[in-house]
Amino acid sequence: MIYSVNYEELSGRINPFVIKRYLKGNGWVPFKTKRDDISVFQYIKDGQFEQVTIPNDRTLFDYSMALYQAVRAVADVEGRPIEQMLLTLLNPHSDIVKIRIDDPSIEPGNIPFDAAAELYENARKLIAASARDVLHPRNYHAGRPDDSVQKFVSQCRFGQTEIGSYVVPLVCPFMDVDSGSHEQLTIFDKADECAESLTRKVTRHLIEGIHSIKAAVDTESELKIPVSANFCDAVVGICGQRAEALVDFHAQWSPAVRKNIPSFSSVRLNSDYIAPIKAISKTLKPNQEQTMKILGRVKELKADPLLENRQGGHIKVSYLGKDDKAGILTAALDAESYAKAIEAHQKGLYVSLEGIISEGSRNMDCSSFSIIDD
Repeated sequence: MIYSVNYEELSGRINPFVIKRYLKGNGWVPFKTKRDDISVFQYIKDGQFEQVTIPNDRTLFDYSMALYQAVRAVADVEGRPIEQMLLTLLNPHSDIVKIRIDDPSIEPGNIPFDAAAELYENARKLIAASARDVLHPRNYHAGRPDDSVQKFVSQCRFGQTEIGSYVVPLVCPFMDVDSGSHEQLTIFDKADECAESLTRKVTRHLIEGIHSIKAAVDTESELKIPVSANFCDAVVGICGQRAEALVDFHAQWSPAVRKNIPSFSSVRLNSDYIAPIKAISKTLKPNQEQTMKILGRVKELKADPLLENRQGGHIKVSYLGKDDKAGILTAALDAESYAKAIEAHQKGLYVSLEGIISEGSRNMDCSSFSIIDD
């Protein structure tokens, strides 16, 4: 066993009202009983019969065990692993988007550290881009997300991965933005409120957006669901983990909120889609370049460690831009200019750079570099 999970203890955290609502919405029928401290549900379909007992009082000594047995029975009926069933019932007021990396090299349920860090970061970017597309539709989102987007992203959580592949569950609680305020919703709010909430709009856009991208690539047509370049870049970042990997995006809609969901919930991409999605992203980004001159100090140097192989290098420069706002630019230099950058860095001297920068980029195509002598 890789990791020991106490399923009975986790089951004891489930709200009894939540599991009863889930059962009613998924084909289970209440069975009358004379006891007030328990509820009994039966599932009868295609010759299959199951019965579960749900304790209504958390103080009952066998509360956790009874709920564990109920969850296990429901999971068996639905043909799902018990950990997936628990994730659903412990997050009833959430949509869950699962990103599954299907790759033979990560079958034991682990992934290289750097690849994992990049995967989680791009998953976060995808949620943020989807929220920005919903709240502020445009081809490209420049700058930092506004407060509404940041608030939404801050409420989302990463769930536990699953053995047999590497799965990143994105747990997105229902919340809405109304007149500048941020309100978190639950399944006990009106169903229409949750169905039309920001969360449902974001998770639906995420799945429909990826489906639209895939369809556009497959048919060499236009996007039917508009998405931003930021959205495309996040998808590429996720799919670009390994050339041979398959990536599944699957939306697990809240079981209590069945309205406002598309007819599909899953989309699969492979590495063949990376280049076409990059091309779509490029068409969405503004192609505005400007010549810029900056004065600053060398913050970081990066080049081949072997001097005989060094043809130049990259530097990061700290500078003050418009309105005295601090900024950092990366520039590629030839060998002569890179030698000057090393000197400036050692002596703490100011440098001058001039070159072309694309809108929204932090990289300069440097045409002139010099040291500013005191």
